[in-house]
Amino acid sequence: DEQGLSFTEEELASIDSMVAMAYSYSGDLFSENGIGEASFKAYYTAEMKYQKLLDQYVEENRKDVPDADVKAYVDEHYNRVRALTLPTTNADYEKVGDEDLAVIQGYADELLAELEKGAALDDDLAEKYLKKAFETTGRAWADTSLSTYFTTNFQNKETTSEEGTLSYAAATGKVGDKGKVLSSDTPTVYEIIKNYTDDDDFAENRDSMAGSLLDSRFEEDASAAWQALADGADFTAAEKNFPQSKVKLA
Repeated sequence: DEQGLSFTEEELASIDSMVAMAYSYSGDLFSENGIGEASFKAYYTAEMKYQKLLDQYVEENRKDVPDADVKAYVDEHYNRVRALTLPTTNADYEKVGDEDLAVIQGYADELLAELEKGAALDDDLAEKYLKKAFETTGRAWADTSLSTYFTTNFQNKETTSEEGTLSYAAATGKVGDKGKVLSSDTPTVYEIIKNYTDDDDFAENRDSMAGSLLDSRFEEDASAAWQALADGADFTAAEKNFPQSKVKLA
């Protein structure tokens, strides 16, 4: 109320729908843990209020965050990775045979060797090897083919992904690292690049990264406020010491 925010009729209906759906699937489990439908609705509504407050905070402050703060945040928390995945299925999305699979994985090795010799993983090099893979799999080249299989993304360094995945390699590496990962025999060749190549490149990504920084600040402030409330709350000894082992998960 203090921020002048409210839910629309559609948003209120959506909350009711989500609560009803949750109880239709997990109502017995909620009940076994002593969570009534009204309590769950209050919790879910609070989550939606949090999201509205967050959205407003980000939009009101996004433009005012100093560029230096945004860059420092991104450099601390993210790596930027370019990655090319070479498809190993045909036009009908059926896995190619072992011989063709070996050829495609050989293309990935060739590409990685070029990168290790100093080549940059740019559009031209990516298109060269992707077209080889398309020819081997019998796929038809389309205007969207390169953008589908060749991507540039920011990877959060605090990943929970397993070792051997692209997310893990991108999060734990450093600028200049190159490599290849496999997912169900499908190769992806990657290169970790600078977060920003120039001012124009930074400007293109600034708003989304400023939003991530503000998300982080808001979460920290909200957590501190919640902890202050929890510290001052009049919980009983049983409530404070309720063992997690008594929570039924299934």
